[in-house]
Amino acid sequence: GIFIADNLPSQLIYTYTYRNQFMVMDADLNVHKKMNTIDTVRLAKIKSKRLADGNYKMNAPPLKVNLRSAVHKNLLFNQSDLMGKHESKKAWKQASIIDVYKTDKPEYAGSLYLFKKNNKSVSDFIVTDKYLYAIIDDKIIQYQFTKPITKYFTSGEAENRSKE
Repeated sequence: GIFIADNLPSQLIYTYTYRNQFMVMDADLNVHKKMNTIDTVRLAKIKSKRLADGNYKMNAPPLKVNLRSAVHKNLLFNQSDLMGKHESKKAWKQASIIDVYKTDKPEYAGSLYLFKKNNKSVSDFIVTDKYLYAIIDDKIIQYQFTKPITKYFTSGEAENRSKE
């Protein structure tokens, strides 16, 4: 899976690679929430076979559900590796889809489409207050957030105190 940190608020997120779940933890690794992504794979799809010597071997690589994630101010940005039920096949072939979830409550905020460049997909990304930066092919591309996403950003306690 993917283990990432959100500094505002101070929390750790573990996103499973092979199933539709992520966990929200504190700095001491106490699990506060287990939430699901909108994908439907609840159990890892791993197929194995027993070898003559009694050991097991995977028949095929397991189905990946989540490729990579970033977190910022109570929002998890998760790149899914599965086409959504209501997504267009054309869009799926042309873009990397980033699903956005709240980490303080079970809520799907929406999806972002990061279109391929030179037929290359996103290989990594990070999130700031105003931008999502993605590496696509040999370029770093800056995407600016609009109000529909930034309204979900939750300030930390220190920021709330500074406004008083």
